[in-house]
Amino acid sequence: MEYTVQEQRLVNRALKVLESKLKTYSHSFSNPQLVVNYLRLLCEHEEREQFIVLFLNTQNQLISHEVLFQGTITIQGRL
Repeated sequence: MEYTVQEQRLVNRALKVLESKLKTYSHSFSNPQLVVNYLRLLCEHEEREQFIVLFLNTQNQLISHEVLFQGTITIQGRL
C-alpha cells in the first residue's frame, strides 16, 4: 500500500504527538492495546519487517524506541 505525501505527513505528525504524550510521566505502556496501537502507527507505513526495541523505565514509560534491523522474512527450501 502506497501513502500519499499528505498521508505520510499525517502519520509522522501523529507519531510525534503520541510519542511526546507517552514520554510524560503520566502515561505508561501498562495497557497492551496501547503498545499495539503505538507499534501499528510506528510500523504501518514501512515496506519491510522491522525488529524494534522499546526502551521503558521501571514504570513502563517510554524512554525511546530503536530499529535494530529491517528486512524480509523468506523461508527457502523445505523443513
